[in-house]
Amino acid sequence: MSDIGEKIRAVLREKDITNEKFAKLLDVSRQRVHAISKSKDLKWSTVVKICDGLGITVEDLCKY
Repeated sequence: MSDIGEKIRAVLREKDITNEKFAKLLDVSRQRVHAISKSKDLKWSTVVKICDGLGITVEDLCKY
């Protein structure tokens, strides 16, 4: 099974979103985006914020 970071990276690739743009969407630093994209586990509130920023549901994210 894919970890959460892999799923997020897949969405970013599919939507052609750079780490810089992703950081702006989430209002976080590029370093935080890097940590998120390498993560295997995130807080639920972070996952929800990411999905909101990407315009997808948590269910959509799980399908990646």
